[in-house]
Amino acid sequence: MDRYRPQVISYLQEKTGKQVEIGRLTLTFFPVAIHIDHFGVKNPPIFPRGYVVQVARIDAELSVVALLHTQVAIKSLVLEDPLLNMTSDPDGPWNFENPQAQVSQSTFPLGMISRVQIKRGQLIASNLLPSDAAGPIFFEAHEVSCDLEQ
Repeated sequence: MDRYRPQVISYLQEKTGKQVEIGRLTLTFFPVAIHIDHFGVKNPPIFPRGYVVQVARIDAELSVVALLHTQVAIKSLVLEDPLLNMTSDPDGPWNFENPQAQVSQSTFPLGMISRVQIKRGQLIASNLLPSDAAGPIFFEAHEVSCDLEQ
């Protein structure tokens, strides 16, 4: 599965408009799932070096029925130890925004994910200073866990 890592990275970079890193991809058959280790999405160039999001491990369980019809449908997603750094620029945009996202006909739609589980997440929200240097943190949450359905 790891040999498809460049294609997955390319797909995610096209969708997000940001540099994406993946440490390793693996596949299991019971259940049919893709496992992503050391996932990261870097800040866009107008923000300081760093990441918008980093996740130690992502487990994406796939629908076997959809695969039999040559489609990819994610039934559930588990994010372990995600760190989300939301940063606002004084000129308006946030580091996670992507107004120039391109919709390509060559990529497949993922559709709705029925269940998302977050384990031990962290959320940090901050502002940049007018000089574009890192500014104060105005919100911080640790050990965030949740189970989202539909």
